[in-house]
Amino acid sequence: MNSSMVGITEKFPTMRRGEFTTLEDRINGCFIRSMNGTELEEDSRELKSMVKYFEFISEDIDSEEDINWRMTNDMKEVPEPDVANGAQLYKQKNCLSCHATDGSGTSDHTGPALWGEDSFNLAAGMSKIEKSAGFIRNNMPKDKPGTLTDQEAADLAAYILSQDRPDGDPEKIGDYHEDPDRTYLTKDRRDKIKEDTFNWKALDTVKDE
Repeated sequence: MNSSMVGITEKFPTMRRGEFTTLEDRINGCFIRSMNGTELEEDSRELKSMVKYFEFISEDIDSEEDINWRMTNDMKEVPEPDVANGAQLYKQKNCLSCHATDGSGTSDHTGPALWGEDSFNLAAGMSKIEKSAGFIRNNMPKDKPGTLTDQEAADLAAYILSQDRPDGDPEKIGDYHEDPDRTYLTKDRRDKIKEDTFNWKALDTVKDE
């Protein structure tokens, strides 16, 4: 069981980006963005089963105080990344053993794709540097989680996010990630990173959620 999902039902329904969002909406959001896949039908057995499962593992959770052990994967202050060092760290920390040299992943169970056609798309939360760096710092490498410094995690995240990934279906994912006041590493920003002309400090002033 993924412990980060315990208590998730306490967070929904909620307002996200100015819209009323249900747990079903959030699940489908993960499908179409984080997995770059297809959303489930609202009355489908699969979606109903996922909601029931989350309700089951959260049945003893009454408030946020009951899940105070759950960490957040956002890095509040991201050091200015060094993409070239991130490329070296990807090899040195043996990231490629799970995610492959080309970032395509080795399997859904060992290491998912980090970039390329099978990876998360531009509108996924992991496309934000603070989200990606925070997740890497807290959870990677798989055999030694929490051993990376903030700088190493930021460098790895920047290297990974500088790679090409799917755009996603614009009719499904919307365009909020294109807002310059958010920290998503869009195609334009990614191109500047590749050209070594991107101003990382500019992200410190954006008003992301």
